[in-house]
Amino acid sequence: MRLFLLALLSGLIGGFNVGFAQQGSGQTEMLSGKHFRVSYPKALQAYAKALLQIGDAAWEAYRELYNLTLPEPIELQIRLVPEKGEKFASLWTDGRRFIFLEVGSEKRLLSPERGGAHNVYGICHELAHIALYSRVSQIAGIPEGFAEGWAHYFGSVITSHLFEKLGAEVYPDPHNYHETSGLGRLLKQFETRKDPSTLAAKSFYEIERKYGRQKLSEAVNRTLSQRPSGRDLVIKFVEALVAVTGDAEAKTLIPEQILKPKVRMGTEFPDIAQKWLYYGLKLEWQDGLLRLRYDDGEKDGQWSIAGSGHGIIFCKPKGKWQLLAVEFYGARYGALQPPDEDFSIFLCDANFKVVREFKAPYSLFAQRGEWKWKRIVVEPTEVPDFFYIVIAFNPTATKGIYMAYDSDVPISHSRKAFPDSHLFDTEKVYDWMIRCYLKPADEETARQAAETVRQLESELEGLKEQALAHVIRPDEEIVVKPYPDDPAEVVRQFMSALVKGDKRALAFTVKGRRERVAQALKFYRRQPQRFLHFKLAQRNPEHDFFSRMAKRVVEVRKLGELCFAVWRTFTSEDKPSVLYVNTDFLALRREDGRWKVSAYGTWWYTIDIPASAKPEEVERYLLEQVRATGITDYSAMGRTCYMPLPEDLAEAEKTIRQVLSWWQDGKDKEVLNSLHPKSKMAMGGDLKKFAETQKQARAKMRGMKLVRLVPHRDSIVQHEQPEEFRNVEQTLTKLFGANPEEALGKNWLYARIAIFDAEFSDGKRTKKFRLFAIKEGNRWLLANLPMS
Repeated sequence: MRLFLLALLSGLIGGFNVGFAQQGSGQTEMLSGKHFRVSYPKALQAYAKALLQIGDAAWEAYRELYNLTLPEPIELQIRLVPEKGEKFASLWTDGRRFIFLEVGSEKRLLSPERGGAHNVYGICHELAHIALYSRVSQIAGIPEGFAEGWAHYFGSVITSHLFEKLGAEVYPDPHNYHETSGLGRLLKQFETRKDPSTLAAKSFYEIERKYGRQKLSEAVNRTLSQRPSGRDLVIKFVEALVAVTGDAEAKTLIPEQILKPKVRMGTEFPDIAQKWLYYGLKLEWQDGLLRLRYDDGEKDGQWSIAGSGHGIIFCKPKGKWQLLAVEFYGARYGALQPPDEDFSIFLCDANFKVVREFKAPYSLFAQRGEWKWKRIVVEPTEVPDFFYIVIAFNPTATKGIYMAYDSDVPISHSRKAFPDSHLFDTEKVYDWMIRCYLKPADEETARQAAETVRQLESELEGLKEQALAHVIRPDEEIVVKPYPDDPAEVVRQFMSALVKGDKRALAFTVKGRRERVAQALKFYRRQPQRFLHFKLAQRNPEHDFFSRMAKRVVEVRKLGELCFAVWRTFTSEDKPSVLYVNTDFLALRREDGRWKVSAYGTWWYTIDIPASAKPEEVERYLLEQVRATGITDYSAMGRTCYMPLPEDLAEAEKTIRQVLSWWQDGKDKEVLNSLHPKSKMAMGGDLKKFAETQKQARAKMRGMKLVRLVPHRDSIVQHEQPEEFRNVEQTLTKLFGANPEEALGKNWLYARIAIFDAEFSDGKRTKKFRLFAIKEGNRWLLANLPMS
């Protein structure tokens, strides 16, 4: 079981996010095809030409195979962003007509086998998103997995279709993208993955296999012709599928978990029926109308949130009240003319269920870029005691309305939300500039309105202390007296507060890390954990787990002067007898004369131990895990190699010396038996050629002996690699591919690789080699041999 901090919703849902991809300072070229237009930096021209041809062919394939007509021209913007690192790659769409591809280096445009991304498939995948998003009225509310499963299935089918039509040579780095990225890969994933996206993709596959491509095409187009909302999309698709197939059982091919929308909760306070949550609410009663607001009228920032909406909570005075109007401060962006469509205003109850949806036209914001208050009159609707107002613009990177927010509020009453989809807290304390207008719904409420308004105002003011106790502001100065001099005590108090969600943890944090700690506090408030134990990680001759971590944090990452290993624990309701242990690091440095936490992170997730284990026993279990798996660093999990233990190095060295002895004596049979299977595959099975190649290599080194064999530094590929380590990873990537765990299976996570520097000499000449030994089970095998 792995526990991850909840990711904040930051404008990235359903396959696209907000914002244009602007080209860098380099020269930008333009290519136009039949259905695509590509802008790109001149250095990537070969790939731009290939992706233009692929895009045009994919556009036509969607029409040919599924009768899906896409907008045109599709604008593909390719951007080179070396400042994000050579391994960076990102591909997304605005859901209408734009596809954005950013890469940190040309390497990310290579084939997946050579460390590149799935770029051919990526274009086909994003076109599938456009085919869907451009024909629904609102993307938010689509059940989890359906949209990605849709794009994954159709993108895979089109990818394989293009391989059959265009072949491998269409891409500058030729490869079999049918197998690596198309249906070949998808069918394998059906066997190993059970996530919602894969289940949805498998549903489309089963539908097409059972009823044929034409029926699937008819069902898809019948659904999209109705321009359904995200909340209605799957329901409409099931209805259309049953209608075109004439088979009521067709609906059983859609898994229940993607059939109905499920609200993803990421809010610290899902129960909004707590009066203190409304501290800061301004109630303005005048001329028979009540205006509710939190803002002071001055804008401090703005957001446009793709795939989401701007939600805010309100409460009402006693009695029956009706919603008459909703007002907000916004500005439209995008084309000169507003799109011919409506946006939605939702009134939801305290359980986030829709009471009523209201529509308003984009044309209310006729002038692009003009900030203004807009009051939307709605049909009078009675409001619950506690309620949400959610305004959703269905924005894209090229179309939407910015919602203003005010940061000068005591606590946040706002959410990033969409009914039947998700409810998330804002990342900081601010409120959307959204107001609502209420009027009494009956004579009794009208008579007592002035008094009940005053009562609510007084009640909320009395809850100030309770409300502010829950607010976490990274810039808040929290005083701890006496402040501990002992760094270990700083760690103890910091962790004790952190895992309880107590904002006292900020008092022990350097200023530059408080934003991150504030987010962690919100997580732990929802899921408090136990802090068990810690140990100062110092460099020592034993070279144990803790000293490795200390060296990594202090020397490599330059995060602090001291490093502590910390473990925290949690249990789950379904397995109360198991204690899950997460191992974290804490780095400390001096700030204003005091020890402060300068870095906090996880070394690895997680080991399971008996719930009855005592805190002092945890270290024993941790070290047993290290010795059983070789994994000592979370950030290396799933990468190319892991740190061996000290005894591993001795065993690996013994194996390497033996194999090198056989190699120099020409005992190729023994050498072959000691090579890793992947190395043998790289030879293509041509043993005769292997023997001849080794004979030639030995001839060049005739008379030379092994004079030095030592571990290469710590024998580890770092997560943040110094320059000297990059060739190590490059060598291993060539041998095992960019994602060895896909080829070698889950057991690869427990493989250990020892890296040695070997030196041969005859007194006059010297040759140096880097050798890799891989532990499979209890046996060390060589991955390479001394080759010029």
